[in-house]
Amino acid sequence: GTASVIVTGIGGNSGSVRSTFEIIKRNITRCNFENITDKIYQGTPTQQDLTVTDGILAREAGDDVTTLVLNRDYTLTYENNAAPGVATLVVSGIGNYGGTKTIRYMIHFTDMTTVTASASVDSITLAWSAVPGAEGYGIYDSDDNLIARTEGITYVHSNLNALTTYSYKVRPYRISSGTAYYGGFSNTVQAATGIKTPAITLKAGKKRIKVSWKKIKGVNGYEIYRSTKKKKGYKKIKTASKASIVAYTNKGLTKKKKYYYRIRAYKTVNGRKVYSSYSSVKSVKSK
Repeated sequence: GTASVIVTGIGGNSGSVRSTFEIIKRNITRCNFENITDKIYQGTPTQQDLTVTDGILAREAGDDVTTLVLNRDYTLTYENNAAPGVATLVVSGIGNYGGTKTIRYMIHFTDMTTVTASASVDSITLAWSAVPGAEGYGIYDSDDNLIARTEGITYVHSNLNALTTYSYKVRPYRISSGTAYYGGFSNTVQAATGIKTPAITLKAGKKRIKVSWKKIKGVNGYEIYRSTKKKKGYKKIKTASKASIVAYTNKGLTKKKKYYYRIRAYKTVNGRKVYSSYSSVKSVKSK
């Protein structure tokens, strides 16, 4: 506030002069701030066990340190302290102190629980337990490349290559002040696909039948089998040696004769063919 000083003459001097001057508040930013630590989100707002000290004033008073008192010398205000991400603590001087000091600290996610993986012929399902405070989860491969994001606690990675081992890890995230904040990665988990069983369609033509199927990712080819009986007598009539081949026309057939077909996919592993199951049998009469 405003202080006064009176100068009074002595000895050969007489009279007095009064003058005023301002004592400004000490800026809180000149103090020391201790015990600021990162926090782990537990479902409730976080707080700091802050200690504010003023070493300069203490030395002037002959003490080692002066510890400021909350709500006498300063107040505390928190922002974004109730969820994982970057939290803000504002220290505002009061009483003999003025100004503000902004302190930021991190609120971390709890560790990810164990991620499990289960495979089918052409997809892998990942599952994990919810992490408190997470808005979603990022799914990554073993090289930290992002595969997908999901808000749930399961993810199905589908349409995968046949007979292939895939590696995954997961981490939680939350949007804080417009920025995505991520937690730590989970364990790395692996699973291997099988070979999807193809499904066929038949179209009859004049002394011919066209066999069609959908492409299966990651295989090397398909084998087509034919019989004139539904349950036996199947013989391989064609090997389609590229995965991109999705049709074969069987020509030179007997007119108006019924034929039965089935196929299976294969992939060559270490020089040996590994097969899918046979497709369901389909039949049609040639024209």
